[in-house]
Amino acid sequence: MKMKTSLSQDSILLILILNVFKVVSNQPLHLSPYLEQGNIETAKRDSLVNDPTRVIPTSYSGLFTVDEVLKNHLWFWFIPAINSDPKAPLVIWLTSGPGCSTMLNMFYGNGPLKLTKNSNGNDSYERRVNSWAQTFSMLYIDNIVYTGYSYSDSGNKGIKTTKDYYTQDLYSFVQQFYKMFSEMKEKDLYVGGVGSAFKYAVSLAYKIHEDLQAKRDNILLKGIYAGSPLLDGRTQLRHIYEPFYSLGFISYKQMINYTQEDEMLNNLNEKKHYLNLESVIYKMSNLSLENINTFTLSPDTEINNVMSTDAIKSLLHVGNNTFELCNLEIYTQSADDVYQPFQTTELVTLLENYKVLLFTAVFDGIISSPGLEAVLMDMPWSMQSAYNDSVRKVWREDNVVKGFYTYVGNLCRVVIHNAGMHITNDQLNVTVQMMEDFWHYGCISNTPQ
Repeated sequence: MKMKTSLSQDSILLILILNVFKVVSNQPLHLSPYLEQGNIETAKRDSLVNDPTRVIPTSYSGLFTVDEVLKNHLWFWFIPAINSDPKAPLVIWLTSGPGCSTMLNMFYGNGPLKLTKNSNGNDSYERRVNSWAQTFSMLYIDNIVYTGYSYSDSGNKGIKTTKDYYTQDLYSFVQQFYKMFSEMKEKDLYVGGVGSAFKYAVSLAYKIHEDLQAKRDNILLKGIYAGSPLLDGRTQLRHIYEPFYSLGFISYKQMINYTQEDEMLNNLNEKKHYLNLESVIYKMSNLSLENINTFTLSPDTEINNVMSTDAIKSLLHVGNNTFELCNLEIYTQSADDVYQPFQTTELVTLLENYKVLLFTAVFDGIISSPGLEAVLMDMPWSMQSAYNDSVRKVWREDNVVKGFYTYVGNLCRVVIHNAGMHITNDQLNVTVQMMEDFWHYGCISNTPQ
């Protein structure tokens, strides 16, 4: 793959030398054996992403074996904070779908890279001026196997779509990550992601919390966060038509009819109901559910093109593995788990002990504010009454409205203005400021604790 700026002769020579000395390999880089043998520095050296163009910031990539029986291998891309702040927290990012790679957010969200075209018109990438990785050490993890470059030696038997199993894999991953990057254990940890991945984040954070309570670990877990979080599919999707009605896309009669049809589908087959909702709403509105204010869709094809090149595979140490941006089979298998209500006790426990940030977007056609609010207002935590009686505050700067927020107890609830489902892409700088405020103050900066 050619970069937007042409490679110098020295860079081309360096790539040739790296090829000769086996930095480029047909085999993916498995790091677990290094850790078992205590070869930590070798693991870091071999996983370093050596981009001769320096478009990609200093980072590390490889796979951890998280299930020795099934031989499940989860791929990651770790980018230490670009600003080199010694206090920069570690932020784990997980992606929804379910079954989609975190590379969707790397190139079309909060990552330090964005898509472009090179001089030949081919899909390529360049450095963003700003990103979450500027301030935070970002750890992008592709779970479940067969998303991104993650895979299993057991084939489809390795796919885990139920809570206990994917939590076990993620927990194993985190333990190995801290063994390899022990310096990160001194940093604050925030776990989160987008959409249904919030279930993964809550389950992982709760497992870490249990270890902390039992004094089995000393991870500095400080909070969890999620954009467009799917907490309770049954409840949230029941309110899915309300934003369309309030914005004038459908009439009151249409909203009632569609809601009644959904209730019938829901009673017949919850899984079928969940899988068919997207096509039903698209036919209803002829709009993209990703952002009902635009016809723009996420650049899935372009990301696949970039991530499937020999050059990027070489840099990321994934051998000949096939890249899967979104795996339809995992999406289908996960529908039952996604649609089930949250383990409320886990989320409530985390709410009582750690900071929690939940943010949605005004123009998200799937995870809307009314649906999320219906879940939050019925969640039995100590500040439920205070939250239910709270009022939104306007988040503005220089007369520009960035969004709206509520801050009650440990819960920071934010609604981002002028954004759709891909909030970090639509309003990147706003979400950077939001995360920095969440880190320092617990919510938007004019409400510090």
